[in-house]
Amino acid sequence: MEYRRLQLFLALADELHFRRAATRCNVTPSVLTEQLKRLEDELGGPLFSRTTRSVALTPLGSAFRVEARAALDRLAQAKLAAKHFVAGGNRTLRMSFTPAFMSEIPRVLAAFRALHPETKLFVQEMGTVEAESALGRREIDLALLHPPLDRADLLLCDLQPKPLEAVYDPKVFALRDDVPLQDVLTHPLIWHPHHRAPRLTATLFARAEACGCLPHIVAEAGSWAAAQVMAAGGVGVALLPTGIVTEGRSNAAVSAIDAHPLSLECAVATRRNDADDPLLTDLTRLLSDAATAH
Repeated sequence: MEYRRLQLFLALADELHFRRAATRCNVTPSVLTEQLKRLEDELGGPLFSRTTRSVALTPLGSAFRVEARAALDRLAQAKLAAKHFVAGGNRTLRMSFTPAFMSEIPRVLAAFRALHPETKLFVQEMGTVEAESALGRREIDLALLHPPLDRADLLLCDLQPKPLEAVYDPKVFALRDDVPLQDVLTHPLIWHPHHRAPRLTATLFARAEACGCLPHIVAEAGSWAAAQVMAAGGVGVALLPTGIVTEGRSNAAVSAIDAHPLSLECAVATRRNDADDPLLTDLTRLLSDAATAH
């Protein structure tokens, strides 16, 4: 028994009008009539009683309608289950993130696991430049990183930017909250090696030039965790994304930056030719929701 014939039968059973049912199914009335006749021949009896003025289900048609509807519903569920399996079954999804996303990652992974329990996850920390290259080499499937990027074959879902805040030892430096960026730049800074954050470094120097000063970088940190440790030790003032410093686990003080603050652009990056991947679509949506809530 053909799936399409069941669809046509159910449309006519709902509409009880040949032209409306045919339009609903995007066929001509003659095609609908022909397919219905073949179904009736297969079942051995008429499914509808027809006059020039009306169409009605026969007792056979009413009984068959219940079972046909249930059969199509079960088939739809089976197709959905198959798509779900193909999307995630026996598959490992590989993603990377920079430390700036540390606070969002746990709840996003928990939500994704609830949606796709059969999918294996491989998660690693990776800088933006490294992650961009890894996506191009198909070593990872999705990356949380910081635009702009160089590759044109990547698809970006922009997230809410993360402002940078000043982190320092309050016994050595005195910064008020909502301190202007120009005042922060008068202090010795802890920054990052240029190759790890070339775009953010360029932005810092451009903002400093606009303020009429030059950043005084006294130390470089290989990671934001290292920058936090150095700042807590009084080496200098570190500029770190909001949420990096864990309260209660460091004696460093934190001040928000006002008056043209620096912000770290954030995005989810995937390959353009993976745009229809349901797993990546779900994960991107969860990450976007988490960034908005945060």
